[in-house]
Amino acid sequence: MEQAQQQEENAGGASSKPPPFATVASLAPREVEEDYQVAPIEAFVKDDDDGSVEEIDAENIDVLPTRSEVAQKARKRLRLYSIVGSLCVIITTIGVMVPISLTILRVDPDLTIPSDAPSSEPSIQPSISPTGGQYSDYVDVFSQVSDVRLIRTPGSPQYRASRWIYDFDPARRAISDARLIQRYIAAVFYYSTSNGSGWADCYPGDVGCTSDSKESWFSSHDECDWFGFRECNDNGFVTSFYIMNNQNGEGKTYHGNNLHGTLPSEFGYLTNLTDLTIVKNPFLTSTIPTSFSNLTKLRRLRLMNNGLQGPWFEGLLRNMTKLVDVGLKENQFNISLPLDIADVRSLNILTLSGNKFHGKIPIEYGKLHRLETLELHANKLTGTIPSELFFPNLQVLSLQDNNIDGTMPETICNMTKENKLHSLMFDCEFIQCDCCSDFCEA
Repeated sequence: MEQAQQQEENAGGASSKPPPFATVASLAPREVEEDYQVAPIEAFVKDDDDGSVEEIDAENIDVLPTRSEVAQKARKRLRLYSIVGSLCVIITTIGVMVPISLTILRVDPDLTIPSDAPSSEPSIQPSISPTGGQYSDYVDVFSQVSDVRLIRTPGSPQYRASRWIYDFDPARRAISDARLIQRYIAAVFYYSTSNGSGWADCYPGDVGCTSDSKESWFSSHDECDWFGFRECNDNGFVTSFYIMNNQNGEGKTYHGNNLHGTLPSEFGYLTNLTDLTIVKNPFLTSTIPTSFSNLTKLRRLRLMNNGLQGPWFEGLLRNMTKLVDVGLKENQFNISLPLDIADVRSLNILTLSGNKFHGKIPIEYGKLHRLETLELHANKLTGTIPSELFFPNLQVLSLQDNNIDGTMPETICNMTKENKLHSLMFDCEFIQCDCCSDFCEA
């Protein structure tokens, strides 16, 4: 009996002893998605090896998220990454496309076309109406007279002219118009000669343009009505281009129209020109383009009192068989006298004074039998006067202010005796002349 009672106590004691991880407190379970309950989080006790019992607090225990919570967080991260990635793609695309678009569609800031109404600032005026053709089509047409690389070089006169024609010309012509190139050449001429302070008169937007009763450049008028276009033929092609003095409401000035820059080669393709006169523009510094040899209809080539210089293209004048007047005085030519001038047998007037021409007078000049005026003074010429010089119609001969010496040829003396040569100027102290008493001071 006692043994049985002892066994019951032992059994009861054994059952009352907490197991190594027996729970002693419980936390309320929490409901989660999908009818799933988290197992209760309870404090527990630990039975050490020595038989002592240790209670462990469960307050700082981290709760692991459920599978549903993990999936939800993953979806949120995925959406965030997608948004950030999309923004990066958009920003990168904008960063690449904007510079490309600006390069392709860039409009030269100088291409501002003034309105017809008076204003202090030029304003952009687009083409009145589309005339057909893409810009590339216009470039193809302009490349007939310009290097296409220059047309495509931002800032060049050719680029600026092509953009003005296509983007802003209020009277833009169709690519099939035969006179489209003439208007383009005019625009190239302006942009090539308007450096520095720009033109003095009839520049684009000059509402006070008064010179020769013409219109300002880049206006909606036909270019034949612009200042400088003195005459055009019945087909609208320029035959006489003339820039000498300007008026601009202030009277004529010494500096012509203040052309500042270079003569463009494109001007040599105005092949209907018979008169080309550009005078008194000392800041017009360039060579005479070789393309000017195309101007075979020229009768007058007068480029005096500018800043033109060498080198000289031999053959420039050779095909100008109708030339009667070549005026290149008061420039900056520092070369020998051009030989191809001797091939222009039609010449009446040849003025080359006031330059730095050096060397001897070519004997070939003696072929110019129609000469009436020959001005070679104020250069750096040397040697003697060739005896081959014979000009039956010569009236004016100026040779002074050079380094010429020797004896005056008999051919020249005979011209004075016939009373045709009424003006003979030379350095009397260096040139011996038995027939020049009337031309040298006593």
